[in-house]
Amino acid sequence: MHPRRTRLRSAFTLVELLIAVLVLLVVILAVGRIFSTAGQVTAYGQATADLLQEAQAIERQMRRDLANLSSEGFLAIQCIEVRNDVNVGSGGPLLDPALPVNAVFRADRLIAFVEGFMATSRFTGSQEISTGSVAGNNPHSAVSRVFFGHGVQFPTAVPLSDPCCYGDGQPLAPWGYSNPFDENSLVEMQAWPGGGFGQPIVGTQPTPAKWILLRQPVLLADDGGNLLNYASESRNAAGSIWPDFDGGAQDRGSIRKGRVDVASQTPEAIRRLVNQLSTSFPQTPPGNYQLIRPWTPDGTSTESGQRVVARAFAYPRGERTPPSGRRDDQMLTNALLGSAVSSFAIDWTYEDGAGRQLAADGSVLFGVDLDGPTQVPFPMIGVAVDPVRTQPWFGLPDLSSNPNSARGVRTFTSYAAENPESFGDRFPTWPVYPRSIEGATPVDIVEIGTGSNARVRTYQAAWGFNREKAFDVVAPEPAGRLMSETLGYTPLPSAIRVTMTLHDGRGTIKEGRTFQFVIPIPRRN
Repeated sequence: MHPRRTRLRSAFTLVELLIAVLVLLVVILAVGRIFSTAGQVTAYGQATADLLQEAQAIERQMRRDLANLSSEGFLAIQCIEVRNDVNVGSGGPLLDPALPVNAVFRADRLIAFVEGFMATSRFTGSQEISTGSVAGNNPHSAVSRVFFGHGVQFPTAVPLSDPCCYGDGQPLAPWGYSNPFDENSLVEMQAWPGGGFGQPIVGTQPTPAKWILLRQPVLLADDGGNLLNYASESRNAAGSIWPDFDGGAQDRGSIRKGRVDVASQTPEAIRRLVNQLSTSFPQTPPGNYQLIRPWTPDGTSTESGQRVVARAFAYPRGERTPPSGRRDDQMLTNALLGSAVSSFAIDWTYEDGAGRQLAADGSVLFGVDLDGPTQVPFPMIGVAVDPVRTQPWFGLPDLSSNPNSARGVRTFTSYAAENPESFGDRFPTWPVYPRSIEGATPVDIVEIGTGSNARVRTYQAAWGFNREKAFDVVAPEPAGRLMSETLGYTPLPSAIRVTMTLHDGRGTIKEGRTFQFVIPIPRRN
């Protein structure tokens, strides 16, 4: 009899199974980590590419506009710096809780007059602006007023309504705050276009990472004397480019409200308004003009040209999506240029020799200060830029007393004081008068605090209509005297520098990406 054979069966022990499962989990986690990292890298790369594309679009648009600056308008820059705790004093939170209290954001603005045909983006019915079918209307304009800067947003407002003001008097600005438990801080709303007040709303603006950047063009067109409407179509044009122009309930602030892109105001009327003193501001069409208005506040007029320009600024309303399908509400999205721009800063500069005065043969003119103690002729060499030092940039100065600290930006006036070889102590012994360029502060924005405790700081530079002639020759040169024709001689800057921080819509790059570019300004003289 054969011995009984036992058949052995192979199997995994419990320990072996546990080890296998553990190894499998490690592999799965490793593969998941790899895919997660790859996904994050892909998302980060896509966000970077999107931001780069948006930054390039903004740069191209600004280059195109500034390359076509018109001599029929002024150029103005307002620099506005806002600290993270700007609303803390009124009970609001930090603008960005993830950043330090003393972090700052820039909400700068620029107004330029640009040459080139521009059609309205607003449908006006059978009487289109491009046809000029109404007798007496001039539907074409070669110059448009263009605004670059942040906008204010009120996405919760009902259709066909516009913000008038905060109840507590704070300005309509990208950092505005409403306390929902305080009726005095809410935003008063007005129906468009007929006027009449509606229910106030909480007007707290979004965080800086969701601020929008606008390019708001306004076609300057003569509407045949109709200040409210264009071509008898209801409310297609504003009476003036100035935000505080009161043309009635249907017109009041319509450009600031983002509702129209046509102003029934010619470049000639704007020039007269800036350069001359009127009995009322801003009376349009021009009338009752008196006396030449000094460009700077140094003169006898309280309404200087610089101050009139300061009143041309306001943060317009803009929305990412229209409140309704009506054409009036669709206009609120037409000016959108950047979808998420937490900081937008503008500086400007002069190249060496800017403002130089030349004779007919191309030689440098000589002036003589007959009121001075020496009466020695000196060349009108313009702005002298030291080639050893870095290119000076002007704008809102750094808080530090060291002009080379931080961004190294200073005022043009302080630079003039540091370079006596190109600027004198008496006017009119130099061809570029710093205080003719730097002057009035924004009218709609109030500075808060001083020095290192400032929560809102502002600065304005503006260039008027006289960009070529600083002096009148009243006697044969070089021994003759050159007198200033006007305080408003302001040759255009040689270049502007834009520094902006963009954010992607998904928040992939939490800190955003900062871009900087320099745009040369073509010489017009």
